[in-house]
Amino acid sequence: MAVALDRNNSPRDIDVVPKLDCITSLMTSVKRELLREGWMSPRMHRVLLIEAEIDSDGCLDSACNRIEYIPDSITQRKSSDFVRGWTSVWRAACTVLQAGLAPTVNRIRTQIKRSGSADRNYQAFLKKGGRIEYAVDAIITVAKNVCVNGDDGWEYENFQEDIEQHPTTPLNYAFDVAWYKCI
Repeated sequence: MAVALDRNNSPRDIDVVPKLDCITSLMTSVKRELLREGWMSPRMHRVLLIEAEIDSDGCLDSACNRIEYIPDSITQRKSSDFVRGWTSVWRAACTVLQAGLAPTVNRIRTQIKRSGSADRNYQAFLKKGGRIEYAVDAIITVAKNVCVNGDDGWEYENFQEDIEQHPTTPLNYAFDVAWYKCI
């Protein structure tokens, strides 16, 4: 079972920034030009997009994927308006990734407002303790689990050819960097 957004065990700038600076400074200019926003490799982007698409498609009004990434302390996390708000967050994250951007909390929030999804269900989601960070954490953690373990709701091997057709960089699976940059 996943642990919902544990900031005590999250990557810290003191760990991530020097790592990112070191890796990017050692990359060729050709490899650096492949990075989106200076850190996200094409393969990382593809893996995050696959995860967001799979789980945003699995969100329905009455049930939702990745609910385990919402803390158990949020007692109304299975109410219909909460689930619909959670669904809005996932769909917005998917849209952000489809635009070729990193799924940051601010971008997802902006996309929700832009799309008109900031309706009463999204507001109820927020009032009941929902946070965009939970979905971003789920996207990154599940993508990492798939890449490291081969499976977490979807199997790497089913998308391997699609993922590996993208150029490789040393930051392909730097999920700590993704977490730090997006959350």
